[in-house]
Amino acid sequence: MMIMVTENKILILCDSHDFVRNGTNVVFLKQLYVAVFILKHILGIKNHNIHINNRSLFGFEEFWEPNSKLLNFFEGHCFRNTWNEIDMLNYEIIICIPELQMSLKEHIVQNYGRCNDLRLISFTEVQYPCEMIFSEIGTLFTKGGLFEFERSSANIEAISEFKKEINRSLVNFDYAKQESLIPELLPLVSDFNERVRSQSISDILILDDYCRPAFIGDTFFWLSRLRSLLKNFPDYCRVTINIVNPIVYEIVCECYRNSLPERIKLLNISWEYLFQQNFDIILCYKDIFLKYLWYLRSCSFQISRTIFYTFMVDNPGIESKGATLDFNANIPYIKYGDRLINSGLSYKSAEFREIALTDQEIDWGDKWLEHYGVSETDKLHIFLLGSSSSKKVISDLEVSYFLKYLLQQDSSNKIILVNENSLNEKKWLRSSLESFVNQIVPVENLALRKVMCLIGNRNVKTVIGPCTGLMHLADGIYSNLINHNVIAAADCPLLLTYTGQQESERSYHPNNWWGMSKLTQCCVAMKNAAIEGEAILLPLSKCPMDYMSFQEQSVSADTITCDMLVEYLETKCSARLDLLGLVKKRTYLRGGV
Repeated sequence: MMIMVTENKILILCDSHDFVRNGTNVVFLKQLYVAVFILKHILGIKNHNIHINNRSLFGFEEFWEPNSKLLNFFEGHCFRNTWNEIDMLNYEIIICIPELQMSLKEHIVQNYGRCNDLRLISFTEVQYPCEMIFSEIGTLFTKGGLFEFERSSANIEAISEFKKEINRSLVNFDYAKQESLIPELLPLVSDFNERVRSQSISDILILDDYCRPAFIGDTFFWLSRLRSLLKNFPDYCRVTINIVNPIVYEIVCECYRNSLPERIKLLNISWEYLFQQNFDIILCYKDIFLKYLWYLRSCSFQISRTIFYTFMVDNPGIESKGATLDFNANIPYIKYGDRLINSGLSYKSAEFREIALTDQEIDWGDKWLEHYGVSETDKLHIFLLGSSSSKKVISDLEVSYFLKYLLQQDSSNKIILVNENSLNEKKWLRSSLESFVNQIVPVENLALRKVMCLIGNRNVKTVIGPCTGLMHLADGIYSNLINHNVIAAADCPLLLTYTGQQESERSYHPNNWWGMSKLTQCCVAMKNAAIEGEAILLPLSKCPMDYMSFQEQSVSADTITCDMLVEYLETKCSARLDLLGLVKKRTYLRGGV
């Protein structure tokens, strides 16, 4: 049954700059356009009942090819007002992006004293964890929803064709596209460069809303690159990093407690409370600088008092033939003398990867291990189970074979088995290792920081796991211990991460994640050129460095077997075998599992 709702007035609050995230934010854009298509062309709601408020400096037409049918799809719907200029009680339904939920609720309560009689709807966030306050957009169109419509073949086909048109017509909102929308970019950049040359820089503000996947590894990578960026400034400079995403903010605070210099301060507040006039220079993450430019022009804070540049973490520098706001690209033109230090290739320095553990945390780790029967003479091997995708990890069967291989080598070998989920979910794995139960210490339900304390224990001999956040944290922990002369580089545990081909939409290449590490060995599952249909583990240095060749020659990590991992240890890590209590013995009890 199709429910025709023609009188409802609908307000959609979405600023086009919020649809830029690592290029074009296709997820949000599709939700917006498909929702309006259903309202207009499937349900027949009149155009004048659908209002789209876009406060941004540019319109939605910028997302489409010049000949696209979608170029003027919102014509007659869009207007550009502040929220205070909109009487929201004139609308029965208000739809916004997830980021605006809380501010919209506060605005309605403050201005109208209530919001219970309004239908407040949010688009769905699928790329990173987000607290949903309003009902999600899909509830409007599902069975029983206000705009339920007939799922006829004609309707389904029409929606399908509309989505195809979206895919055909989208423009990639890359960095050059964003900068092309800034009027008089050259004078703006020249002014900033001149003012930096003539002023003293002592207070720096870094802005990043971090609307990206909030995985531990991504966060570690982001902050290590950001710390490297800051080496362009003298050590006396004070730095404030504002992370709007509260989940990422909590992860950063947890992982980097006691690790950041006192001059670096972390915040999680709205831009309006930052007192930006107190900063000498502002570095704005590439995907939000159009939003920031809009913010400067829409508030009382004058742009003429602000020096700001953009930065990237996935690509430290860009090549630009013309004016650009990219900070790294402007360093040669700033000529800041010895007050500004061009760090060049310092992105590969382990200094920026350091994570510190306190003496108290190390003592806690000792006591925890002692409680679970681990003595000072035991050799600890940290094995990491689980990841964000099953394709990134070795199968449970091969894990059981490999753990038996480790455990039978030396009775003093102990496995600290760290799992993202409860080991109770892996009863089959537990039962297969039953004869070694006294040599295995499962780690479950421990806070992230406490797991880090176990990884950094002085008796740890190996840390082995998939390309995941905990491996990056292990790299940071031991970088810190070596750099501060707590342990010698020769005494660093064997840090070994395994990986392979991942989802194509991630454009994953292991060199982007491990090429900068001086401590962690990265082995990659690749097609065996000598034997068709078989895989082999190769060091990262032996893999093709370009993405397309890597995609063609790699296989996913779930194809890695115990034999492949053992052979890699025995051939590529042979110098460490005696230290680790390992011998070249391949009898790891394949039978009886």
